Amino acid sequence: GIMILEKQILHETGLLHEVKVEGASSSQPQALKRRGKKVDDGYWIQLTRLYKSLDDSDILLGLYEKHFHESENTKQALNSTLEGDFSSALELYDLCISEQSSSSSSSSSSTVTPGAMERQVWEMGKLECLQQLGRWDDLAKSTMESVGGDHSKLFLPENRDPLLSHFINSSLKRTDESALQELQRVLDNSTGPQRALVEAQYSAEMATLSIIGNSFDKARFYVTRFFQEVVHRWGTLHPLATISKLKLLESLQRVVEIDEFLEFIMKESNLSSAQPLNDLLNRWRDRFPSLNFGLNTWDDIVTSRVLMLERILEQFSFFHSSSQQQNETDDDENVAMGSKDFVDVSSIRDRLLTERNHYFIRMAVASRKKGNFPVAERYLKLSLRSQQQQASSSSSSSSDQGSSNNVNFSYEAFSSLVKLYCERAAKEANLDKFYKALNYMVQKQNESLIAEIPANHLKYKLMEGSVYNQMIALLDSELNGDGEEVSLKAEQIAKVKKMSSKLQHKAHSAFETACGLADQLSSRESGGPATKTQLKLKARALLKFSLFCDQQLRSLEASAAARSKTKDASGMAAFSGDQQKVVKELLHSIISNMLKAMKLESSGARDRFPRILQLLNGFSETTTPTFQENVEGVPTWLFIRWIPQIM
Repeated sequence: GIMILEKQILHETGLLHEVKVEGASSSQPQALKRRGKKVDDGYWIQLTRLYKSLDDSDILLGLYEKHFHESENTKQALNSTLEGDFSSALELYDLCISEQSSSSSSSSSSTVTPGAMERQVWEMGKLECLQQLGRWDDLAKSTMESVGGDHSKLFLPENRDPLLSHFINSSLKRTDESALQELQRVLDNSTGPQRALVEAQYSAEMATLSIIGNSFDKARFYVTRFFQEVVHRWGTLHPLATISKLKLLESLQRVVEIDEFLEFIMKESNLSSAQPLNDLLNRWRDRFPSLNFGLNTWDDIVTSRVLMLERILEQFSFFHSSSQQQNETDDDENVAMGSKDFVDVSSIRDRLLTERNHYFIRMAVASRKKGNFPVAERYLKLSLRSQQQQASSSSSSSSDQGSSNNVNFSYEAFSSLVKLYCERAAKEANLDKFYKALNYMVQKQNESLIAEIPANHLKYKLMEGSVYNQMIALLDSELNGDGEEVSLKAEQIAKVKKMSSKLQHKAHSAFETACGLADQLSSRESGGPATKTQLKLKARALLKFSLFCDQQLRSLEASAAARSKTKDASGMAAFSGDQQKVVKELLHSIISNMLKAMKLESSGARDRFPRILQLLNGFSETTTPTFQENVEGVPTWLFIRWIPQIM
């Protein structure tokens, strides 16, 4: 498609004729007439859509800059969209649209009037940002504004690709019941070809709509239709169309899980015991898409799972309530033939709520790692609500209040929320937000799931040290970054350095405590040999502490090099008397903890072994005893990679 469009554009501009051989000179006058001819805007719009489907951001940006935007805000919005900062892009698109509306109403001739293509970029970009941010109510409203409130215009050829898709997805994911009724009304009033189009291109969404209405047979029909469409589309793709194949495969997991759900729910025998449900949930628990997939794929899977969990609970509740009534009215027959296995519906509810909370947290983590902080925050809030719902359910069905308190707190949600705060603070270079994250950690440090579980306590101290370390990096950037130190007053510099020193001490204490907890982890939890997970966590703590100490040592080395006027000063001679004691402690911590992590076969520690060799060469008298003491027990195969450096 791209090659055909580009060839047509060359033909329209006359450039295609200029590459002909010199013998065909009769075409040159026609080429000169067509040179400079404006190409239809539709060509550029379709070309950008094709390149966007290939995720080729460089060419996309070039097309946008040359043929679409005339204002600087449009360029900044496009850059923000390509970088994944959809919140900033949405603000810029709204600003462009509002400025255009105000300028058109004032009829000012001094303002530059944007073209139709640029206005379309604003509208389509705004819809994309709303979709990426999961603002489904706003997406539905903006979609209908684009077609003037006329649902029939959604089926026009020029509106099918973005607008019809946005309308269907936003209707399925909105919490308002009227949205589903509106979608169903639009489908009921659609013509035969329109209905066939929806069933062919949006069969996965139609299956979801059928599950919402408890029409499982209809959902099975749409699932079958979806698989047939995937096979057909796969067969038409070129063998080298890798990106198109990956896009097609992204949509498979949601429908495969819908198919698994239908197989489970349509067999009554699966509802008579908890084992089939446990098998299904265990398959889903760790089956998540790659982070390379779009966040919309993650959202589709999680939203679909939450819907199916609700339907599973409804079916279990109905099945066992009717079974209980039957057993009460026909006891003699049940004794003779054997009654169904007893299933505690409240325990099923707790398990489903636990799984739902797990899905929310995994979605929040994926959103945070992909830099979509608003979506991460929204799913963390959903996780907290799910925990509160589970706590109230547990407290109403059990008199053990301690267990409900544990349910009301999840370490996974806690750590995800702290990391989200810190990443936002680092992005905005805001020290106050780091302190808010620390205050939240202090509020939760006495929770039983942190204080009484050694593994979680260890993770807590590692996270605390990491937060302090990020704050140190922010303060250092204020002092050393791009001449900012010159703009600071002497009192401010002294204050920042004093604050950084305090944070370094706190970070060192947190990492050191974590290493002590790592040594106690095995004996406190099991009393026997450490598990693989415990050893991995211990190696992680040792490596983090070693890297932190190395970071502090490098900072001292840089300061000493800047102060030293003689080039001959090296090793301990480069440091003052007070600093030498600190340097010796750092060297001991770096080498001992790095080698201990290597004993646990840490790949990160193995990759950093050349740093130990460098320290042995520069501080031989101080580091040699520590190295000899801790190198015993390190697997010899870990050194094979670094034989040239050792020699």
